[in-house]
Amino acid sequence: ARMDQLTNQVWSIQVRTGKTERLADYPEPMFGVGAAVGVNGGVYVFGGARWNARTQAVENLASAHVYSVAARRWTPLPPLPYANRGPTAVLLDDTHLLIAGGYKNDAEEFVSDTYVFDVTGSRYRPTTALPYKASSVGLVKAGEWLYCLGGEDRKKHRTALVYRIRWRELLATGR
Repeated sequence: ARMDQLTNQVWSIQVRTGKTERLADYPEPMFGVGAAVGVNGGVYVFGGARWNARTQAVENLASAHVYSVAARRWTPLPPLPYANRGPTAVLLDDTHLLIAGGYKNDAEEFVSDTYVFDVTGSRYRPTTALPYKASSVGLVKAGEWLYCLGGEDRKKHRTALVYRIRWRELLATGR
């Protein structure tokens, strides 16, 4: 995909019928490779990247927004602690999301940082880091376990690493 062709259009797809509907545009002028997770009638979106035509380079985003399905609009959230593309998000419980990993910048590259986002208080809290630095990891919650699967651990390289942690430990601990 070409970063200069990103858009901020948002579409809904009814899985059973295939019907599509255009929703309110995402608040960033262009958007890609961010994290998204749904909870309590909202879709939470964190970080990502866009193309900066002036500098002819990819620009990471720290922005975060929630889309209310009922109100059909986007609301800004507090920004991430730093601009980050390729983070992953997963629902831990009805009020907590985990945002993990990503690509911070060309100097620091991939990160293992993780944050619990409290949807009721709109706050980020650092927690136990991923076991390796990567973007676009797969996070899967199954019962008491949260699995961390693969991802991009260095430029143009994918890892097959797999780890697990009891997801409640992420709520109980901080760094």
